[in-house]
Amino acid sequence: MRKIDPQRLFNGLITWINWMPKLILLQFLWLVCSLPFFTVATATRSMIVAIKQIKDTQERAEQEKTTTIFFTKFSELWQLNKKKDIVFSFYSLFLLIDHSILSRFPQPLFQVMATMLIVIFMICSLIFFYQTLLMGEKKQQVSFFYAFYQAGRSPKRVLLHLFWTITLLLFFGFFGPAYLFLVGMSGCCLIQLIICPASITSIQISH
Repeated sequence: MRKIDPQRLFNGLITWINWMPKLILLQFLWLVCSLPFFTVATATRSMIVAIKQIKDTQERAEQEKTTTIFFTKFSELWQLNKKKDIVFSFYSLFLLIDHSILSRFPQPLFQVMATMLIVIFMICSLIFFYQTLLMGEKKQQVSFFYAFYQAGRSPKRVLLHLFWTITLLLFFGFFGPAYLFLVGMSGCCLIQLIICPASITSIQISH
């Protein structure tokens, strides 16, 4: 077995410690902007893009305030994807409501259907994540089907995305709902960005 490099482990720990205040702040901004609910998709896109920008600019020492980055991206993305994001927000809500209703029935068929709905929700969320990154810096729309194609080019990576998302949520849930509330969504977005290939995070689409 490979030995764990103590220096690498220490650097990783320091990196996560440095990220924690930003993740907590982004989680709070996401919660505030998601309150009307029909804005939850745009708020999630804004968090993804803000984390990516902060992650990229850390290496170049070009720092803006996290709050400024988030609200700037929120305004831009709301203007660009308002109708689609409203539809996706309500679609996600209905999936979660149906899952909650079906999971209350003890019969195996209803339990299977409830599980399938949550799997569909997670896959749609992953494609939504890829779609957000594929918009690039040109601020142009990218179809959900194109994002599905890009995500599906590597089934192993899709499984890796889902595995780490579930692992992180279980980790936060095990240590208490407070941690999930503080950095649940922002932590998932950061993990997804780390897993996502550079070819996706830097691509720009022109139609």
